[in-house]
Amino acid sequence: MKKKMVFRFLIISSAILFMVSSAWAGWVSAPSMQEFHGNLAGAIDKDGLIYAIGGRNDAYNTLIIDGKVERFDEHTGLWSYTTPLNTPRAYLGAATDLQRKIYAVGGYISSGTVVNTVERFDPSTDTWTSVANMNIARAAAGVVTDQLGRIYAIGGSGSGGVLSSVERYDPSLDQWDILTANLPGPRQNGGAALGADGAIYVIGGHDGSSWLNSVLKYSSALDTWTEVAPISLARNVAASVTGPDGYIYAISGYNGSYTNIVERYDCITNSWSNVSPLLNARNNSGVAVTPSGYIYVFGGDIGYYRTDTVEKLYVPEPATLLLLGLGGLVLRRKV
Repeated sequence: MKKKMVFRFLIISSAILFMVSSAWAGWVSAPSMQEFHGNLAGAIDKDGLIYAIGGRNDAYNTLIIDGKVERFDEHTGLWSYTTPLNTPRAYLGAATDLQRKIYAVGGYISSGTVVNTVERFDPSTDTWTSVANMNIARAAAGVVTDQLGRIYAIGGSGSGGVLSSVERYDPSLDQWDILTANLPGPRQNGGAALGADGAIYVIGGHDGSSWLNSVLKYSSALDTWTEVAPISLARNVAASVTGPDGYIYAISGYNGSYTNIVERYDCITNSWSNVSPLLNARNNSGVAVTPSGYIYVFGGDIGYYRTDTVEKLYVPEPATLLLLGLGGLVLRRKV
């Protein structure tokens, strides 16, 4: 009986080890979008469909802003067009509320003007409608949804320069309010993600004069920002997201040159570590996490040109058992 139990344990352990090692095999190419999208935003709906929203499809040093929206179904492997934005915009942010409606927040329009307008997409009707404007026009802001479904627009670039202000949208009230707690300093092009601990994190970016490696943590209960462990490479963060494993991923970016570095943050230990790099160094990309456990990074800039390419990384589920050795198994889960 004991031999059978040990045998079964070894089989299960081997399967788990194979699954985990496969998860960290690295980024792989996924089906390309229909066309180039740089400076876009990414989001996901209730059915697990990925949206690539707006952006630029121009060559370097021109400003052709596109309102097209593409939608990806990973089960069919196909990208298709859906309803475009009412107002074409680039350097926008995107977020999904608790009803799985998608918001396109701020950005630059074709005249080069930064805007405070916001649109909401209802996947059930494939329609975009205008909602309440932000108090401040901003582009290249960190945009993220908290656990209560409220949407934050953090920093960014405004008509007068780089911003330190933060505002929050309540979908139930259709209202934006400026938070009392500004960022400690101005910041644009920083990544934003909701941590497994319920806090909001803003990662890297640029303050108007230099690239940043600092990371800030926001507590909504205290309405305070605190600095936590920095990323290893100061940069604009091309995309950031919390994976199914509970880690926050800061993906590639730009600091005078393009990078493919990917770092992940552990909220429990307050530490960053490097993981598999992207296949292509890129900036200003869209990102989304699917129910199947993949992180998708799509579009952006590769060199000085927009791209239609897509990469994906499989990461373990929050409750994946990790084999640490024949001595036993440890369960890592979200807190």
